[in-house]
Amino acid sequence: MNGTSGKKFDIREEFRVVPKAMVAVAVLLFLAMQVVLLAVLFRRDAHPPPVVLQVPIAFLGGSVLAFFALLIGYINRDAKRRGMNPALWTLLAIFLPYGIGIIIYFLMRE
Repeated sequence: MNGTSGKKFDIREEFRVVPKAMVAVAVLLFLAMQVVLLAVLFRRDAHPPPVVLQVPIAFLGGSVLAFFALLIGYINRDAKRRGMNPALWTLLAIFLPYGIGIIIYFLMRE
């Protein structure tokens, strides 16, 4: 239960806030990271990680990038939904380093 509104939290409902275009961007970023790491960087590296580690590294890198894209899409739509300035919060979430903008958004949202 959410202590403020009495509504039960539903992750599926929150995920629907993310624009479908941003979900597509996240999928493309994930796939692009796989190609960049597995087909380009690891092949050109003089001392690449062992093959058994290359796939998990690429998967983790792609997952982090895709999650960041989904989070930015969520912040943009959630800020609009809450009557906050979506452009400002999206830019802060993107450009403040180390996720500080994202943390500030979730602490300050109305």
